Amino acid sequence: MAQFTDDHHHTESRGAWRLVVVLSLIATFAFVDRALLSLVVQPIKAALHLPDVTMSLLFGLTFAVGYCISNLPAGYLADRMDRRVVLSFAAICWAIMTMIFGLSSGVTQLFLCRAGVGLAEGVISPVAFSLIRDAIPPARRPLAFSIFSLAPIFGATISLVAGGFLLKAAGAGAFRAWMILSALAPWQATFFLVGVAGVPVSLLLLAVPEPPRHPDHIAGKTGSAGKDLAIVWHYLVNHGRLFVPLFVFCSMAATQNFAVSAWLPTALARTLALEPQDVGPRLGLMTFVGSTLGIVAGGWMMARLARRGKSVLLVGGGAGLLSAMGIATAFFTPSHAGTWACVQLGLLFMGISYTAGASTLSRLAPPQLMGRLSAVYVLAQTAAGYALGPLLVPTLAALPLVKNGDLAMGLAASVMLCGVIAFVSGWILQRRIGRTTT
Repeated sequence: MAQFTDDHHHTESRGAWRLVVVLSLIATFAFVDRALLSLVVQPIKAALHLPDVTMSLLFGLTFAVGYCISNLPAGYLADRMDRRVVLSFAAICWAIMTMIFGLSSGVTQLFLCRAGVGLAEGVISPVAFSLIRDAIPPARRPLAFSIFSLAPIFGATISLVAGGFLLKAAGAGAFRAWMILSALAPWQATFFLVGVAGVPVSLLLLAVPEPPRHPDHIAGKTGSAGKDLAIVWHYLVNHGRLFVPLFVFCSMAATQNFAVSAWLPTALARTLALEPQDVGPRLGLMTFVGSTLGIVAGGWMMARLARRGKSVLLVGGGAGLLSAMGIATAFFTPSHAGTWACVQLGLLFMGISYTAGASTLSRLAPPQLMGRLSAVYVLAQTAAGYALGPLLVPTLAALPLVKNGDLAMGLAASVMLCGVIAFVSGWILQRRIGRTTT
């Protein structure tokens, strides 16, 4: 019967928290690249005469395909090789692809570079999960995963601030004296500089010690890649009563978060009769402050539970449900102040479910399979988030039950549906874990 695989004598490895900080920094730079594209949609469209549909494919599908393709190989390598080398190499590839994206002048080049960026970034989470699992004791992992999960927030904030500054500086001719940048459009120069900055950050991981692997990990270094995949498949099938609700939990939480990220600014602008530029800065600040406080506080609370050997799933599921209620209620309040207050409540609890899911995975997965199971976990999370999140909102908004195809009502219905399913699946998994470990 499956059970928690943690060694209760697991000690913190040398440089463990430096490792967590470096991993978070690398992930932050990856999210800078993702968010930066949203700032340069209009310049790219104007320069290459691209329609919105093509830009949407460049935004999502092209990146997501590359990202998902690399997840499983990344997990395989994480269980067999020096994980610092694997992740540093992938991060350098990401930086180079970002630089080449900035040098590109054709549609095909942009798509190939974006797919390459996705391939490189798909390595980050499986390898980082494996490193954190071996470096940090079980009771402190929720805090470590909460720090790692701040990367999207910090990355998006840096992208908006630094990216906007670089675009403005490039447009004003600040880089005319630079040999390569002088011939580039402002959006190209911005991507090139971000890629250059990513190279030294990628190398930081090599200065941190590789945490020692669990003694059982030697079992994960035998056999071919095909045999390894079969081992992972059989493990998931044999322990489906635990992993099915876990994957449902993480997928619904990701779908909820992607739906909010994709449609909340537009829904607020339409509901409050505001221009997008009036919504963006305020919402960005609220996201940064609210999500940072929520994730850190949630990680601290879950770490206390983990020290007592308790499951953290109800905290993550409950936070996701509260986030959904805050976002949904925002569109039913009669005042602007009430709407913004509800949105802030929703943002405060958004993201905590990520820490809960990753922490639970690190306790359920055997040490020798952590990288590969993390890859499957991230694949499920990413595929659901990218595929369902942005699509679910307009789909529900088009149903006859939603008045006049109201986008805000579609968003409210989407987050509540995802929040309820995630909470129920987390509750089921927590009960099954409780029965397994007693």
